[in-house]
Amino acid sequence: MSELKITTTGSGSFGDIAPGWSVTEAATTVNPNISSDGTGLIVASTKARDDSDFLVDNDAVATHDDLGTIAGLLGDVTVGNTVGLNIQPLLSLLNVERNMPPTGEQPLSEIFAAYVAAVTPQLTVSYQATSDPLRIYPGWSGSVWFHLNQLCAINKVEIASTGSTIVVRDIGSVTKTVDEKQGISRTFSTAATGRNVEVVCQNTTLIGSLPGSKYNYSANPSLETNTTGWSNSWSPAPLTPTFARVAANPLSGTYSYRMLAANASSGAGQYGEVRHSISTSTIPDGEQVALSVSAYHTFVSSAPNIYDARIEAYYTWVGGTAGGIGTPVLFGTVSGFSGIRNTSARTTFSVTSMPKPAGALFLLIDIRQVSRAAVGPQREARILVGDTIWIDGVMLTNGALIPYADGNSAGWSWNGTTNNSTSSTTIPVENDFYNAYTDNNTIYSVNAGEVVETLIQTKNFPTYLAQPIQTTAIPNTVGTYYVSAADNLPVTPAQWADYGGKVMVAIGDVPGTILLTLTGPSTDIPGVPGPYSLSISDGSTSYAALSIAGIGVTTRPETLTVATGADPDKTTVEIAATLNSPFVRNLSDAYNAAGWMIVDAAGPSASLSATLGTHQLAGFGVTQGSVVPYKQSRYRIMNANITRLGTGVSARWHVTATDSDNLWAGQSAATFDTFWSGYSAGDYQIKPLRN
Repeated sequence: MSELKITTTGSGSFGDIAPGWSVTEAATTVNPNISSDGTGLIVASTKARDDSDFLVDNDAVATHDDLGTIAGLLGDVTVGNTVGLNIQPLLSLLNVERNMPPTGEQPLSEIFAAYVAAVTPQLTVSYQATSDPLRIYPGWSGSVWFHLNQLCAINKVEIASTGSTIVVRDIGSVTKTVDEKQGISRTFSTAATGRNVEVVCQNTTLIGSLPGSKYNYSANPSLETNTTGWSNSWSPAPLTPTFARVAANPLSGTYSYRMLAANASSGAGQYGEVRHSISTSTIPDGEQVALSVSAYHTFVSSAPNIYDARIEAYYTWVGGTAGGIGTPVLFGTVSGFSGIRNTSARTTFSVTSMPKPAGALFLLIDIRQVSRAAVGPQREARILVGDTIWIDGVMLTNGALIPYADGNSAGWSWNGTTNNSTSSTTIPVENDFYNAYTDNNTIYSVNAGEVVETLIQTKNFPTYLAQPIQTTAIPNTVGTYYVSAADNLPVTPAQWADYGGKVMVAIGDVPGTILLTLTGPSTDIPGVPGPYSLSISDGSTSYAALSIAGIGVTTRPETLTVATGADPDKTTVEIAATLNSPFVRNLSDAYNAAGWMIVDAAGPSASLSATLGTHQLAGFGVTQGSVVPYKQSRYRIMNANITRLGTGVSARWHVTATDSDNLWAGQSAATFDTFWSGYSAGDYQIKPLRN
């Protein structure tokens, strides 16, 4: 007869193993509201040695010639004249608390592997179930082993452990036969404990993308009201261009910013320029942005061999400490010496994509006309009296470059004052918008010089959060926030940014949480003192004004109540059990879970115990979960206690609707009713495969 052998790594040793060893195994459950009876245990007694005291916490492998191996850890070690060894299988490592993030739409096999890998690299997963469906689950916190039991039960699979491998297989895929010689006994008991069970249906949805929210970050892109954010400069005399906001040659709207040469340039390097500054403090560092600006230019007639002076477009990131900030970058030209005097044309200068440098507070755009020295015989680029450039249509946008748009464009809106604020639009996408957080009741506030961190609990589980953008539009839209001062007056984005105010969000460590960091201005903003709140006031009442956009997994929990069918005169409570599991995605999952909860909550229950020959077992990790057909019913082995002399098993009633349907296939309900006439529903539960 084969005996158990145990090898360990590390310090300490022991002598021969006594014959009285045992290996216990437990199956994962079919009722997702309860966990299994444990992860198993190996118990052995050996001869003691002088260094046996050092055995605890060693790695161990139990080997049986016929049954295979079990890898584990030496837990309790009792040392006397003999040494008692309690070895916890590696499966026990999963009995630990963890925070698990939400999944994407992933195969069930990958989800099992990810949950196990988040705990230990010592265990591998062998997925052997017939089906490997795609699943979407929210994040969760708690015991990994308990949640793996729920995951198994809801997806009709079970876990077995052999060596250092977790096997995931179909429930009922392994069967055992028993006979009367194996000490079989059955127990029937009544447990009518409740009239209903409750299951929380999560209504889980995966949102894989944000809507195409596009912004024009320029707060005065077409000069329709004033020249805020616009300026000019020129080289020393005799070149003295004039500058003005005029109603002529605009790309958009009515107005443009005109640069007119009042005097001619007299040499190389003289220039006139128009500048436009755009606040970028609300743009997340590293975000890809695109830039465009329009220039309509007219060059007057000139003497022979005098050509148009070159137009140059530059951008410069201002503020911060990242490399490249403060260095002008040439991003477009209208070449000199092209011989296009006495003509007019429009040119759009653009950058299709560039990242915002860390810490950049502004983007400065500079459109200039520059005179050049002669190149070759009698060729000179000059700025002549009457040369004119009209500039407007500035667009700094997130993502890819699109045609110019602002709050006056179809489908766009101003985020604050008309013609004097940033603007935005929402481009529809296939998925619903993921509103990671909006709370109309909670108002967050901060004082000048203060930083406040708040952990927000939600019913959503983001994998990405977009940094909210300040708006002065009412009401604020998804993904934006509104700032009010102590007197309920609005704080403009420029005021908020200039004095260092910030609103930042991050995914919390605990699933379903968002960390909100609210940074107040360095000092009170003149004219609008603090404290500063993310709210909008109607003059008498303030309303919360923070919305956070993101992508990930959303839930809309609703509770499903299912009757147990128990005799109401014999039940002791209204609700026998409540299941709130992250793995109940929809109503189908909810009703399937409720079916097994009802079996344990009402009516007669049946269990079976037997003693199997250990030599008849197929190996470690196979017996638990096996289904035993017996006496017109079926039982599933929940626990096995393996010894050298025999294996004791305990099993619970396990008959599925499919088992019953197969038995009565092709027969009518009337035939079934006639056959069971005079019997109760409880009687059917005892011998459901009677035919």
